[in-house]
Amino acid sequence: DSDNERCVSLPWYEPTRLYHVPSGGRHGWLKPHTAFWRQPPYFLDVVAPVATLGRGSPTGVVCYRHTQFPARYRGGMFLLDWTFGKVHHVPLTKRGSSYEGKPEVFLESVGDNGFAPTAAAVHPKTGDLYVSIGGRGTRGAVYRIRHNEGYKTVAGAVELPSRSLDPKALDGADLAADAGGDKAEPHARRHALEMLLRHRDKLPVETLEAALIGAAASPDRGIRQAAARLLASLAPADQKRVAARLTTPNQRVVAALANPSFDAATLIEEEATRLEGVRLVQLAMGDIGAPAARNTVFEGYSRRATKPAVPPGLTKKLIDAMAKSAGDAHRELARTLAMLEADEPAALEAVVAVLSEKRSPIDDIHYLIVLARLTAKRPDEVTALTAERLLGLDKKIAALGLHRDTNWPLRVAELHAALAKRDPKLNAALLAHPDFGRADHVVFCRAPLFDRKAAARRFLVKADASFAWNAELVALVAQVEPEAAVPRLRKLWGEAGLDEAILPILAKHPDIDDRPHYVTGLGSARSAIVADSLAALEKLPPPPAASDRHRDETFALVRAVRQLGSAKEDAALRGKLLARLGKLTGARVADLPAALVWLRKAHPELAKRLDNADGVDVAGWVKRLEKIDWATGDAKRGLAVYTKTSCATCHSGVAALGPDLRGVSGRFSRDDLFTAILQPSKDVSPRYRTTQLVTAKGKVYQGIIVYEAVDGVLMLTGPGEALRITKPQISDRRLTAQSLMPAGLIDKLSDREIADLYAHLKGLK
Repeated sequence: DSDNERCVSLPWYEPTRLYHVPSGGRHGWLKPHTAFWRQPPYFLDVVAPVATLGRGSPTGVVCYRHTQFPARYRGGMFLLDWTFGKVHHVPLTKRGSSYEGKPEVFLESVGDNGFAPTAAAVHPKTGDLYVSIGGRGTRGAVYRIRHNEGYKTVAGAVELPSRSLDPKALDGADLAADAGGDKAEPHARRHALEMLLRHRDKLPVETLEAALIGAAASPDRGIRQAAARLLASLAPADQKRVAARLTTPNQRVVAALANPSFDAATLIEEEATRLEGVRLVQLAMGDIGAPAARNTVFEGYSRRATKPAVPPGLTKKLIDAMAKSAGDAHRELARTLAMLEADEPAALEAVVAVLSEKRSPIDDIHYLIVLARLTAKRPDEVTALTAERLLGLDKKIAALGLHRDTNWPLRVAELHAALAKRDPKLNAALLAHPDFGRADHVVFCRAPLFDRKAAARRFLVKADASFAWNAELVALVAQVEPEAAVPRLRKLWGEAGLDEAILPILAKHPDIDDRPHYVTGLGSARSAIVADSLAALEKLPPPPAASDRHRDETFALVRAVRQLGSAKEDAALRGKLLARLGKLTGARVADLPAALVWLRKAHPELAKRLDNADGVDVAGWVKRLEKIDWATGDAKRGLAVYTKTSCATCHSGVAALGPDLRGVSGRFSRDDLFTAILQPSKDVSPRYRTTQLVTAKGKVYQGIIVYEAVDGVLMLTGPGEALRITKPQISDRRLTAQSLMPAGLIDKLSDREIADLYAHLKGLK
């Protein structure tokens, strides 16, 4: 199963894993109750993973049940990862009633060809492994993989034992003996419990009871889960009678899992059953995930329902247990306090004690979320500690080399806003802290009542040559006096990959030297930037006829008109573009066909570039790329090019709009990769398709939908720019074929810089 990649470096992130999910089992997703939160694998009601592979995009799974490959591969799993261009092999060995296996890379690409596996199959007669590759503009092919010698002496496929599903052949006594007996093989024992559940209406309760009492005592999680499912299926009176006979710690856990109740709180008091006990209390509370918290930082820290009522004394039991526990049990005890929204000062003290210790940034976020749910009044020392932990998150993340995706800034911003609501002194404490002013701290400026202008001035003071600017910071700094902000931002043009963020600000203060920037802006996929660029150009003197500036602007105007299409909400902007084109050329260009006729006549070589969606001279680029000496590329120099060309802005860090590029050279060949860079709208992944929303008032927004609920959507309209729109506000909605990634990002690079950029991309593992 895939990881929840957008939540990487958040407490509920779970990596790509191979799971063995038996009948009735589950592996962690709580949809439709939560949007992205996943239950951790140590919960007693989910299955443990067989193997963990880290980040990835699983696209195919096949079990090797043949004899051609050596014995170590037989019965093992081949797992395909599209993102990093690998085929993993996991040899399986039995572990209790499930399996375990250590993943190893069976196959990955080398060189510049790329390898993006999509599906696999084993030939039933020859035992050859077939792997297909391709997708999203990558090279397509099918590979056949066989053993050097094994294929010469193929013995045939592995025969699987047959199983009868005929209920007439059912022997309840034998099944009960297998299920309840300590000496039974664990897989057979779990299977016996599953069969008893399937046919329980044909078996006497006494048979089921005997099986349950033995199975409930098992230390194996899978067997106890199966026993709990069987117990829960009994009639209430029978269930109560059998549960009364379950007295050992493991048996009591099974009884509580079958019918969660607050009696399970007694299990918290013993170290051996504390983790299971606290999970059972969560289930007794109605489980995790309040509907109102869906798609927020509190998804995994809230009660799904307000009933049943929580018994008095539970909070004290949780606090007392926190003082005696560590690790997973401690984490879950704190989560349960958050679910209760405990108001006792002792609960606050217990969580603050944890935050006072040096922990990972992911643990810090977990306990800060818990703190945001607690309602007790914050003393000054708690305010100071909260500010320090929030401000230190980015530094810890960087020190550990952790990655962050779309949800990280959204969730941390929500967390800070909730903490500030609980503690009115927090925003001032953040702003007054000497550490405040690193680029990632801009996320805290989103909170209500935060002094954004004061923060912007702090950022300008701290922004030295090595400062990591981002789009959200650019927008924030623009709020201070223009004479302080505009010259500073103008110097960033072409250097920090933030041109689209800077352009609207420069457009408010048109300058003749910025004309090339405004022309570039006409090619944006975002109509708001096109409008800003056009407005700035109209305030400047027109370029001389027959000059390069005249040629560039007129071509950009035609391309912008074509890119807008025929949507009625863009009619006004389309008319302004055509009017500007007519004014510059003297031609009558009332619509797109007329503009194209003029361009073919005046600049036929430019008209050919409009044969593709991005207006790129594909043939010219193919010839240029063929002549580049790729061996001269330097990855260190390439990092600077990666930043300068805006790649880092949209593909790295907390404000990433595009996919993570680590491993990109493994799945994309060099040719495919540069096609994607030069023609970003040629093949857009569904996740990164641009959506255009039109409000009832006629306002147009373009961006990527990152979350949708019944009452509204959350859209990223630019790096660091999130917008929530309610469904009643939306009058029209359509997917566009245009990528948010602009074309022309590498037009001004030298051949050496292009080779350097490729060397850097190849190094992103």
